[in-house]
Amino acid sequence: MAQDRRPTLAFFYKMCRENLSFCGSKSGRDVNKASETGLDPFSSSDSTVSFNQAELILVCKKLYAGGINPEDFIDSSVNDNYKTKDYHKMYIGEITKVLSINK
Repeated sequence: MAQDRRPTLAFFYKMCRENLSFCGSKSGRDVNKASETGLDPFSSSDSTVSFNQAELILVCKKLYAGGINPEDFIDSSVNDNYKTKDYHKMYIGEITKVLSINK
């Protein structure tokens, strides 16, 4: 992600569940998730990228980014989701804009 882009959190309708499961199980380094799923990305004038199929989009300003320490999981079964120890990064952000899509 380019430094000047604002990150977004997108919330989708249930009808997108299968496409989102695909996106969650594949790396963008290996496949083009948008073309594989039919999700339609768009860029806005304030340097955000999201998807036309989203029901709700939160535009954020990153305030903090840090690695996840697996020893800090309260429920150790969460580690079952990270078989290759490829832990995500955790972000804290300030919501700067809310976009609601009426469908």
